[in-house]
Amino acid sequence: VATWVAFVIAAGFAWSGPLDFVAAVTDFTVYAVSIVVNLAVLQLRRSMPAAPRTMRAGPDIKGWPVAPILGLGMTFLMLAFLATSAWVVGGGLVIAAVAAWGLQTLMPQGAR
Repeated sequence: VATWVAFVIAAGFAWSGPLDFVAAVTDFTVYAVSIVVNLAVLQLRRSMPAAPRTMRAGPDIKGWPVAPILGLGMTFLMLAFLATSAWVVGGGLVIAAVAAWGLQTLMPQGAR
């Protein structure tokens, strides 16, 4: 069901107007995911530094991995170049996705 909902929303955006706007909104959402992933890496490296890792985050400075910090910086830099309309629509989509996730996590296991 979720795949079909995502398809319908994506198709609606693709057919809704200028492709550059659709691309900018897509960029915003990808950047939002990148920010969350990099923040998660930083938080895990600080809260569980001795945990076994299957992947390395590269070199660190005083326990702070450099790659996620650089990733955050570059992501925020790229966000600065997006149009305000992409921020508004992309932000709305991110908020809707977080709300859907929150509702789904509140549902009883059998109702999912």
